[in-house]
Amino acid sequence: MNSRRFSKLVSIFQVLSALFMFWLLGYTLFRSMDNDLINHIEVIIFYLPLLLLLLLSIFPIFILSLKHRVTVAEGSLIPIYLFFISMSSVAYIPSIEEYIGITMLPYVFNQKLFFFFLLCTEIVLFFAAVINYDNTNTSRHHNIYAGLGIATALIIAIKLPLNSNRHMPNSHSMGIWLVAFSIMLLGLMTYFANFLKDKESYALKRFFTFVFLSLGHMIIIAGFFPVTLLGAIFYFIGIAMLCLVSPHGY
Repeated sequence: MNSRRFSKLVSIFQVLSALFMFWLLGYTLFRSMDNDLINHIEVIIFYLPLLLLLLLSIFPIFILSLKHRVTVAEGSLIPIYLFFISMSSVAYIPSIEEYIGITMLPYVFNQKLFFFFLLCTEIVLFFAAVINYDNTNTSRHHNIYAGLGIATALIIAIKLPLNSNRHMPNSHSMGIWLVAFSIMLLGLMTYFANFLKDKESYALKRFFTFVFLSLGHMIIIAGFFPVTLLGAIFYFIGIAMLCLVSPHGY
């Protein structure tokens, strides 16, 4: 399977997962109508950043496929990056379960899934930045390394000891957050290093694109309302830049 077909397959899975989360959010909002109007509005506002994250992550799939004809060096990894961002929305499932009173996934299993997707998001971002820095059309080896990084993230997520009580603090989960944040910083620094190397405005815009995407994503999935509203704004700017400041594709 070539990279273009694989990217399309990943995008299909992303849309399907987003549709499931849309349904879940819709059901949650429907259930909130049984309460008073103020509570219903509060629920809508609380989940609005997550809804925007899912919608905006799908948008580039269609825009960039229709508008652009040539793919940049790290283009094969961008659909995977957006896919993992969408999948990291499982971070909200425990709060949804608590609200609607239905358990869909054991808490520990859900957290392992979330940390896996979180690590994968930043690992893919880092290797996308490395490919962009190399500025070559041969990204096969980097894609293999990214695959190994994803496999490592899976092992870490499986072995990670977590508390079964979501209200109890866990030092291991904080450690994963710090690791993910560190990888994100390395990726962003690599994009900035590419600007310093070429001194091109496009490279600088590319750097700011992923700064807004990364910060917006991190803030939203952290779930600290109302700061998540700021994260939604950052993420919107990042997606807009990804679509508009990409003359050569993804």
